[in-house]
Amino acid sequence: MNRSLARRHASLVALFSGALMPLAFAPFGWWPVGALAMGALFWLWGRDTPGRAAWHGFLFALAMYGWGISWLYVSMHRFGNMSPPLAVLAVVLVASAFGALAAAAGWSQARLGARPAARLIFVMPAAWVASEWSREWVLGGFPWLTLGYSYLDTPLSGLAPWSGVYGVSLVAAGTIGLGVHLLCRRRPRWIVAALGVGVVGGLAWLAGQVQWVQADGGLRRVSLVQGNVPLEQKWIPARRGEIIETYLTLTEAQRDSDLVVWPEAAVPGFIDQLPSAFWQRLRRYSRQTGAQVLVGVLEREAADPRIYYNTIVAIQGETRPYRKRHLVPFGEYLLLRPVFGWLLDRLEIPMSDFTAWTGPQPRVQADGIELGLSICYEDSFPGELAERVPGAGVLVNVSEDSWFGESIGPRQRVQMARMRALELGRPMLRAATSGVSGVFDHRGRVVAVTEQFVTTVLTTQFQPMTGLTPFGRWGSAPVLALLVLLAVGARLASGRRSK
Repeated sequence: MNRSLARRHASLVALFSGALMPLAFAPFGWWPVGALAMGALFWLWGRDTPGRAAWHGFLFALAMYGWGISWLYVSMHRFGNMSPPLAVLAVVLVASAFGALAAAAGWSQARLGARPAARLIFVMPAAWVASEWSREWVLGGFPWLTLGYSYLDTPLSGLAPWSGVYGVSLVAAGTIGLGVHLLCRRRPRWIVAALGVGVVGGLAWLAGQVQWVQADGGLRRVSLVQGNVPLEQKWIPARRGEIIETYLTLTEAQRDSDLVVWPEAAVPGFIDQLPSAFWQRLRRYSRQTGAQVLVGVLEREAADPRIYYNTIVAIQGETRPYRKRHLVPFGEYLLLRPVFGWLLDRLEIPMSDFTAWTGPQPRVQADGIELGLSICYEDSFPGELAERVPGAGVLVNVSEDSWFGESIGPRQRVQMARMRALELGRPMLRAATSGVSGVFDHRGRVVAVTEQFVTTVLTTQFQPMTGLTPFGRWGSAPVLALLVLLAVGARLASGRRSK
């Protein structure tokens, strides 16, 4: 009876700790709460059998993602017209899939059999970060709420240009494990724990002082056009002319910008549906001002209109389309159609069956600076953006964040965009239909942002950069190699002790 009660208490600890984790991320930013929550999970794992560790990892992640991606309910119910029970079920299923990854992390760290201190400081962090990385490709890729993001505004962020967000996660988790080891002894070593945290933070801060990139020419001026078109009205054919006129009017008022950026699918229609007067007006503006204009629009194959792409069109000079490569599962395409075909029947999401572009992409410039383009959640994949940096002086992301409604989703997106800027040593320009639009410098700092749900144009300056950070050169490969080395080392050490 006592053992059963203790197990129920441990399960409640796992659930409650997981539910606290989203508070560590934007818009809250309470990273110490996240450290305590992760510390509680590590403490449970240190006492668990492999089976119990898997169960507690699952519960932790279920609660963490069940709330942390609750905006998915808003997207599916409010904008996809899915019934509340089915929308809740969809969120639970996605959270359960990530819970399975956390369960695998819990089981594997327990099976490695390292000494308690080594498990807490090295093995558990490595297992957790491996589960984070796996979310880049499970279910089509959904790398949300990676631990390292919560440390963006702390000294640990100094590691991001070296190792990316997963390196920050690994060091943060290792520091948490060290704290659990020192504070859960019979005689807690508070002073040693505080010194350890201070030393790690200090070294990370020093690492962040290294300058890997340098300015490339002078400041440029950018205008981010936030049309704030309600999603419920955007795809009504009768509204198309009014929406286009809104964006054109806002754009033509910007006379001194080098670059003007419209959001994702700002024009609610296919390129071939738009009148020639629209393109003539944009090109005339570009000629008169010298500005490059990026327009979010849809594009379809002439031979087969069922094949269509999420596209950015560059207006200046020869029209050059950038087409989205990494689509949003269940939002822009249906993953595993034979299994989830029923879901599409219950969703009423316009333009929800895109084709991912697999061919070469054009080199787009503004005032002589190459632009590293991405659409929507493409910027949440660290490695994919790193591939676009070598020639680019600035990163540009266009998005339609109206799908999140008034939830915490848009602020989470901004946090990820800031991390990409810091990792890659490039400013990030982000235009979103309903906000948050913003400009972030090459160290991930906020230059300027808009309020949500207002029609506005954010005009400010940015500094193009050149050079490569270690992460920009090698991506996540060094961190992934380190995860393997930690696991192999723990296993070998365990084998030597058992002889």
